[in-house]
This record gives sequence, structure tokens and C-alpha cells, in this order.
Amino acid sequence: MNPNPPPVLAGDTNVGMDLAQGSEWVLDALTVIGRRLPGCSLLVPPTVSEELAWLADHSEEITERQAAHGFLRQHRILGFH
Repeated sequence: MNPNPPPVLAGDTNVGMDLAQGSEWVLDALTVIGRRLPGCSLLVPPTVSEELAWLADHSEEITERQAAHGFLRQHRILGFH
């Protein structure tokens, strides 16, 4: 057993939505996190997955539906588990 396992960080729904929409602050934050915590895992908690799925299907805003769909399709490519 590793006495110092890599940290696991969880993002909320806004992180996924903003990342899918290309928000600079999220991209910058993930870059800083990657530098300061090498090997960390980025987690999408079940509640966030459910919220994104709901937004993808039911949001009144087309841009929100597209962002939620985009993040759910690409979250593994973006480094989230």
C-alpha cells in the first residue's frame, strides 16, 4: 500500500460546464492543479454526472444542453474519471 497515494480532486457541475464552454479560468485552474499536484486524479462525482445529464436533456438554454452533452462525451479525454 502506498503511504502517500495521489490526491483525488472532485469538480462540481460548474467546472464541467465551464470547461466544455472553454472557460479560461477553469483551464488555468486545471493547469495549476496539474503542476502543483502531479499524478492527481480528477473525479466527476455521481451527483455531478446526474446534474449534467439532466442539463443535457432539460436545460432551457441550448448552450447549456450542448455544454453538458460535450462534457459528458469528453470527460475521460479531458482527464476526468
